[in-house]
This record gives sequence, structure tokens and C-alpha cells, in this order.
Amino acid sequence: MASSDHRSDSLIRASLFANAVLSMVTGAIAIAFASQLAEFMGLAPVVLTVVGVGVVGFGLAILWTARRETVDLRLARLTVILDIGWVVTGAIVIVGFPGLMSTGGRWLLAAVSTVIGVFAVLQGLGIRSAGGVPPRRLVTEIEIGASPDSVWEVLTDLSEYQSWNPFMVAGSGEVAVGEQLEVRMRQPGGNEATFKPIVTEATSPRTFEWLGRLGIPGLFAGRHRFDLVSSETGTRLVHSEEFTGVLVPVLAKFLDQKTRAGFEAMNVAMKERVEERTSRMA
Repeated sequence: MASSDHRSDSLIRASLFANAVLSMVTGAIAIAFASQLAEFMGLAPVVLTVVGVGVVGFGLAILWTARRETVDLRLARLTVILDIGWVVTGAIVIVGFPGLMSTGGRWLLAAVSTVIGVFAVLQGLGIRSAGGVPPRRLVTEIEIGASPDSVWEVLTDLSEYQSWNPFMVAGSGEVAVGEQLEVRMRQPGGNEATFKPIVTEATSPRTFEWLGRLGIPGLFAGRHRFDLVSSETGTRLVHSEEFTGVLVPVLAKFLDQKTRAGFEAMNVAMKERVEERTSRMA
């Protein structure tokens, strides 16, 4: 265990050092050659000077974090988040505002963003290996007055989600281990996002589970699970998800409030759907 912890710390520290050096060198170049780079990239020199100063300061802060006797995982997580912010912002500028800078400027920004993304991955992997971000688990339950087979039939018919499910408003794919699904989720409040998780367990009529990841490995992942347990009144549905990754602490409040509310809304809707179908068939 000690050896594993040492390797994790070394990975975090090494990636932080490399990140710091790259940031300081990049920032210094932006400041020293602001006029030349501005002409090449199609930007105003003052923009590069301001960005350069900010990047140098960021590099010094990372260097301070990396040189500490014990790496503060909270600061390391913050560094990952800021790196991701740079990558996302760069992508938005390149794709969403192509006229903001020259073609050469876009390529240069893309190259720098790619390197920063690599550092974010390495730091994220090190933090996860060090156990610096404990998983977070949401668990909700509801009693459904129908057999597990009846619940399973509704649960695994993804193509019908759009007709009754307020949380997973659309779905498609084969419910079989190793298959990729497509699920569109609507959080309470109206925001929607589409995920393409992989089925990790499908045992009829007991367990349906999938694993979804957000972009960069180690960033954010969710193991979504439905357990159907026979009960005196029919079936107890245990609807849960375990979240892992460096963004878990950042999203903790959202998960505990919005995501949990989504789970509970789906549970109630599923209960109504299954019991209504069961009563019609009786």
C-alpha cells in the first residue's frame, strides 16, 4: 500500500512540476514576444501580455504546491479543474469563435490546450490512485406493487422512457453486458445532457447497471444501478449511483440535491407506470 501511495504522490508531483514549468515558460514567452505572437495569432498585444502574466502566476502557484513536503490533494484537484477550464475555454474559442484569431493562432491554442489536457489526466490519475477523492454514493428506494418481472419489463424498455420518465427522458440500446446505451437525462430545472454508458450488469429480473464517464479518464464517472428486490408488497426498487473522479467534490452539492431529486422523480413515475400496467392486465 505504501508503495502504491508513493507512486501516486510521485505521479502527482511530477505532473505538477511539468505543468508549472510549461506554464511559466509559456507565460514568459507570451510576455516577452507579445507583439510578434499577437501578429501571428491575430490578437492585440495587450491580450497576450495579460494572459502571460496570469499563466506565469498560475505556474508559480503550481510549483509551490508541487514543492511542498506533502502534496495538498485539494490544491492538486483545483489545478486539475483550472486546467480543464483552460481546455474547455480553448475549445469554445476555436470552435465557437473561429474569426477571433488567425488559423495559426487557433492551431497554437489547440496544441497548448492538448498538452494541458494531458497534465490534467496525469494529475487526475495520481489523485484517484492516492485515494484523494472518495467516491460519493446516492441511494434511493421505493416500493412498487408489482412483481420484479413487471418492473424489469418497464425498466429495461429504454425506447419507452420518453413516454413516462421525467428524469431519463429518452433512451436506446440493448440491455446486455458490454453494450453501449444512449440516455438523455433532464435534471430538475430543465437542463439536459446525453450520455453513452456501457452496460456492466444485466441480470433479469434483479440487477441493471451501467457505467458512464465524462471525457477525460479520472475526471468524473458514474456507476448507475437498479436493484429489484422481492418484498411483501411486490418489489423494492433500489435506485443508486456511485460517483468517482476529481470533480466529485465540486459537484457534490449538485449531486445531493438535483441528481437525487431526479432519481426520486423517476422512481415515483416508474411506480405509477408499472402499477398502472399491472392493473390493466389483471
